[in-house]
Amino acid sequence: MHSPMRGFRESIQIGFLACALGLGACASPNTHRPSYDLDAENNEAEFQAELATQHLFETQYRLQYLGWQLSLANAPLCAHTRFEAGWMVSTRTDWPSALRGSAYTLFNVDQNPRILAVFADSPAAHADLRPGDRFVAINGHYVDTGRIRLDRQIHLALARASRAGRLDLLMERDGESIARSIPLDAVCDQDFRIHPSMEIGAFTDGQTLHITQGMMMFARNDEDLAFVLGHEMAHGSEGHIDAKRLNRWAGTLAGFALDGALLASGLNTGGLFTETGYATGAEAYSQEFEEEADYVGLYYAARAGFNLDTARDFWRRLGAQMPETLLKGATHPTSPRRLVLMDATRAEIYAKLNAGDVLEPNRQPQTPPAQDDPS
Repeated sequence: MHSPMRGFRESIQIGFLACALGLGACASPNTHRPSYDLDAENNEAEFQAELATQHLFETQYRLQYLGWQLSLANAPLCAHTRFEAGWMVSTRTDWPSALRGSAYTLFNVDQNPRILAVFADSPAAHADLRPGDRFVAINGHYVDTGRIRLDRQIHLALARASRAGRLDLLMERDGESIARSIPLDAVCDQDFRIHPSMEIGAFTDGQTLHITQGMMMFARNDEDLAFVLGHEMAHGSEGHIDAKRLNRWAGTLAGFALDGALLASGLNTGGLFTETGYATGAEAYSQEFEEEADYVGLYYAARAGFNLDTARDFWRRLGAQMPETLLKGATHPTSPRRLVLMDATRAEIYAKLNAGDVLEPNRQPQTPPAQDDPS
């Protein structure tokens, strides 16, 4: 007796055989194309791989350096911080397999952990660390390239160093050993990643900020990108992720309770109010959260030294790219409303700068706790 799986495999094999036999009846191209040099094709493949590798490096560097600047300048406003040295570190496994050869050619990236880039005016720069320097030991622990991932080792080393705010390194440069003790900088506890989508957008889970490849291309300059990063960072620092999660649960529970009450009375809603409660909770204060992220995010950009005068052009271009945002907004304010509110925020920031006031977002006054009546 044949098993169902065996019959399935036999059907697949017969199908492939039929396709192979039918190829002779398939239509073919009509033209006779010129012959070409296979070596030329291989050389072009190598050249294009190097172009792709250089582009990937430049894109990553742009994002990571801007993220570093924003995280460093706004650490006092972030709920959670960590210590960083201000560098990009890489091994061959960080690169797509098709680009690993060119990554070695261009940046000497191999299985050994090396510094890929050093950010200006960072602890790593002040310690005269350079691209190409190889990690030998971190805080007295030799780097293991075989068993434990490099990013995990550095993460653990930075966590250990956070108490003292320093990082002890043994590096290799051109065959010579270099010892460095680096005082680290406190930055917002935020990671920055490029999402492969070509849509123009960005999102965050509160810990990792994802910006799409489409947005990286749409943002013409560093100021444009800083507005987007500041906005998403503000979602995390203002607690919007947790608040939206709580609102979804509150709406879901309220709808579930109503479904249960109706079911007890003999009416089966099929979970209609549970689904409606979830959707309603998900959208609760959504536009207000977006407006607050615009507001706080612009402060983040200003504190990091970015020019706010280009914000108007950026948001107008974004509105023109997404005309559906001009007249209606479900989870986000309309693009005209966002621009007008950001103009007001920019004026508020400039007024504080001119007056020499502390550059921090205005907060709602806190209600003092009720006092016990002594009588």
